[in-house]
Order: sequence, then C-alpha cells, then structure tokens
Amino acid sequence: GKNTKTAIQSGIYYSQLGLIEQMIKHTKSEYNFDKAVIIGTGGFSHLFSNQQVFDHLSPELVLLGILKMLELN
Repeated sequence: GKNTKTAIQSGIYYSQLGLIEQMIKHTKSEYNFDKAVIIGTGGFSHLFSNQQVFDHLSPELVLLGILKMLELN
C-alpha cells in the first residue's frame, strides 16, 4: 500500500486469502477430498473471485437455506 489505510487493507486481504488457501489444502489432504467442490459463501466471498480459490460463489447460500427451512415448515 501507498499509505497506512491501503497497507492495512492489503494485509487483511492477503492474510485471509492465505487462510482460505491453507484451509482448503489441509482439508482436502486430511480427508482425501481430491475432487471436492469449493463454494465461497458470505457477502465478502466475491472479493476473492479473481483468485480462483472457489469453484462456485454463492454469497446468499445461508439465506437460501433459511428460506428453504421456512418453506418446509
């Protein structure tokens, strides 16, 4: 970053990206999930869409699940 604000934002972004990549790597190796489909969920998942860590993005997945539960009741 060129100033304190952008340096902090960059640090947060790349630390979270590293966390996501390592979680995927370790989970796949620990459970032998070579062909696992990785879905990015949550409102900020789109921030990592250019990094190719997710197979699919579904920011509203939790809300869709809640809606389905309400429909079933």
